[in-house]
Amino acid sequence: MALASRFSGEPIRPATKPLNTLRRSGLFTSAQQSAAVLAGVLLLMGLLLLQKFGVPFSNDEVVQFCLPIAYISIALIVVLTQKIGVDPRRILFFLIFSILAIATNMLSGRPYSALSLAYVLAIYFPFVFRFFIPVTVYKRLMDIYVLAALAIVALVIIEHLIQLSSSYAAWPSLEKIVPSQFLVGDYNYVQPIQYGSRLMKPNAVFLLEASFVSQYIAIGLIVELIFFGRMWRLLILTAGLLLSFGGTGLLLVIACAPFLVFRMSPRVMLVALAVLLFTGFAAVQFGWYTQVSHRMNEYQLATSSAHERFVSPANALLDFLQRPDALYSGAGAGQIETSYGEAFWPVTKVTIEYGVLTSVAFYVFFIYSLFGDGGHLRMGFALFLFYNFLSGSFAVPVNALTCVFFCTLFRVANPPQPPRRVRRPGASPRAAQEPSAAVEPGPAPVGAEVSGATPSAVSVDLK
Repeated sequence: MALASRFSGEPIRPATKPLNTLRRSGLFTSAQQSAAVLAGVLLLMGLLLLQKFGVPFSNDEVVQFCLPIAYISIALIVVLTQKIGVDPRRILFFLIFSILAIATNMLSGRPYSALSLAYVLAIYFPFVFRFFIPVTVYKRLMDIYVLAALAIVALVIIEHLIQLSSSYAAWPSLEKIVPSQFLVGDYNYVQPIQYGSRLMKPNAVFLLEASFVSQYIAIGLIVELIFFGRMWRLLILTAGLLLSFGGTGLLLVIACAPFLVFRMSPRVMLVALAVLLFTGFAAVQFGWYTQVSHRMNEYQLATSSAHERFVSPANALLDFLQRPDALYSGAGAGQIETSYGEAFWPVTKVTIEYGVLTSVAFYVFFIYSLFGDGGHLRMGFALFLFYNFLSGSFAVPVNALTCVFFCTLFRVANPPQPPRRVRRPGASPRAAQEPSAAVEPGPAPVGAEVSGATPSAVSVDLK
């Protein structure tokens, strides 16, 4: 069974064909659209609804459910469409990273966890897959995510109403009904808005902690700004971002703002400006600024979450780089906690555990997967910041697989154009205007060249 997309060999050009045209031509059928949407929804369920839960692995560690669900989603596309492909460059970069990671651990003579190494490779292998879909289907997947973000906002509001009328102890809690061995540990499910406060930051029931609530709402806000610009949704998502009382989501939106503003239409820019003014007014009137302003200098405290998130990873990385063998050797897979404590940045973990050379190989693979072969630049930038500086560690499946949903698995592609028939001398004008009767080529093997087209991938940046 060939695994390459029908679109895999076409040159880049604007995606002008509507979805119904692709359906009539047989290049993208209703069944294939349904498979793409079903796989996307299944992956989102693993990332959002089942974020807290997993399968017991070893040493009290839990494999998040979203990892096997990601493989199921990819297999679903393969079975239902037979058009999923793999990018040859992604495979090459992944193999280089894998070989270096294995060699670094086996040849260093230091203790390492083989299970941790295998776990890392399993997390990032889904990055090699890509499924080319029309822009209409990609935007439908983005719209589904925005609806999920709105549902998160609704849960945030419900939790605030419950704790204001009663107590946060009355919140719906999955931890009370799920055995602890199936829960992902080392996360603060409940955090006070301010130390000593009786009010807690909402965790939206299904998410690991308040920072994830803030970040996933922020991604929904960014998606809405990029693709849709519907004012009422922007207002609700902005309100939810404020009510989450999480600073990381706000940082993500601020960091992406320059890249969003210059590509907005005048209408969307006016909407965004109105939302910004409303946000500032509401933040002052409802005391939000007073509640969070004390955290502005929190990074200076060694015991604070801001220090652990932004300062400790940098200090640990700089300290490791002083080692004479830092270029080709590390502390060993799964060993960073015993040497440097918690480190949130993925670059810190992969560098300290595997060495600088392996870290460079990983980031070549990671960055190409996000931005190469026609990746969406603005979504890629937002997810790059989310993954590297805000969301957590290198070996956390939910962080990496969020990038898979938005940036690496689904690619926008153009349909192949049928060859034009050249009018032969003596041929009737009607015959010259008739479409070519050439048989449409079937799926080609990975890396194969489609006749009359360049071997490059067909992808369009939705700017």
